[in-house]
Amino acid sequence: MRRLTGGLILIWAVTFLFSLPETFNFFFWRRQLILLTGILSFGYMSAAMLLAIRPAWLEKRLNGLDKMYRLHKYLGIGSLVALSVHWLAFKAGKWLTQAGVVQRPFRPEAEGINWHAIANDIGEWAFYAFVVFALVSLLKAISYKRFVILHKLAGIIFIAGALHSVMSLKYLMNTLLYDITVIAMVFVGCYCALLSLTSQIGNKKKVNGTVINVERYASNTVHFQITVDQSMKYQPGQFAYLNFHDGESPHPFTVVNYDKQQKIIEIAVKALGDYTAKLVNDLQAGQQVEVEGGYGKFLLSDNKKQVWVGAGIGVTPFIAWLESLASGRSAQAPLEKVIFFYCARNRQEAFFIERLQLLTKRISHVELRVLLADDGELLTPEEIIHQMDNCTDYSVSFCGPEVFAEHLKKGLSASGWCQSQFHHEIFSMR
Repeated sequence: MRRLTGGLILIWAVTFLFSLPETFNFFFWRRQLILLTGILSFGYMSAAMLLAIRPAWLEKRLNGLDKMYRLHKYLGIGSLVALSVHWLAFKAGKWLTQAGVVQRPFRPEAEGINWHAIANDIGEWAFYAFVVFALVSLLKAISYKRFVILHKLAGIIFIAGALHSVMSLKYLMNTLLYDITVIAMVFVGCYCALLSLTSQIGNKKKVNGTVINVERYASNTVHFQITVDQSMKYQPGQFAYLNFHDGESPHPFTVVNYDKQQKIIEIAVKALGDYTAKLVNDLQAGQQVEVEGGYGKFLLSDNKKQVWVGAGIGVTPFIAWLESLASGRSAQAPLEKVIFFYCARNRQEAFFIERLQLLTKRISHVELRVLLADDGELLTPEEIIHQMDNCTDYSVSFCGPEVFAEHLKKGLSASGWCQSQFHHEIFSMR
């Protein structure tokens, strides 16, 4: 985001240097502030629209869809701030003129259709709509289902903003670079907006399937398989969006295992919210489901020595890694040592313990440590450091609650361990 901001400011600065007047006044500086905040806000919105269509090349560059969603959120906040200043700068001229503080320079009356005034009206209403949209999204004031529906409106708001931008440009030689940049962003953003509005995002990664072999663990977890009609691109540790055609938006779930030959996907879901609780209770064999994936960059590290931490349902990507290593499907270079901590509340909720024990017995360099919270077995950063013969040689991969991740990361870094070696996904889609 810093590079994008720097590039946009540079483009504005070039325009500024080619627009220097003989005398400086309030309205010159006001226009420059409008131009600066305009290109920043529209640039952020265009980048956010590009991220929203989930291009594979950007996922690779940003190291995962979770990082893309986080940047998408920051771009939304940046757009809100820049647009607010843009609106204030625009309104300030009228307010100060009416108050008699400044005098507006002479401007001839427009002949025919006043496109400039129309552009201002479109921009102002688009701004009000965006403020409501952004605040509702950021404050999490609505359910995830309504949040996804609301996000469809972002495409309409962007197109309105694009109209405002194109109609507001002066198309002069001294603003040529600025104008070309804005027009390029209009094309990119509007293309992405149309993909979103016509529900074409992720179509190339979608396959249809049927739910089979539904098994419930206790009252809060369901384990099932999906037989799909086509092969999908997938790497162990990735997740997929599942759409059960139940009126809810597609939700992301980690793929426990994928049998490419049989075209069978394995999923485990824990009741962590309203939708997942409903899924745990209501899912039945025979249901039709649309699978979109795989996504994510929570992949097996290249480090020879590793620590894995799977907390609760967060153990699922590590099962995928183990299945890949045990079957010989992994292209991973031979590992020297893996210390694998499986953290669960109690023995009854350690649903995958037998499977993990069988898998780790087949892989000599993986040491499984099961920690049960109800027995007072809590994993600490100090325990992880203690198990490492030389902490600088190890990478740490974590999947589980975000609070637990931050606790371990801070504790490990306080012991001199490099935070860049801590791998985990920010599994928050809003």
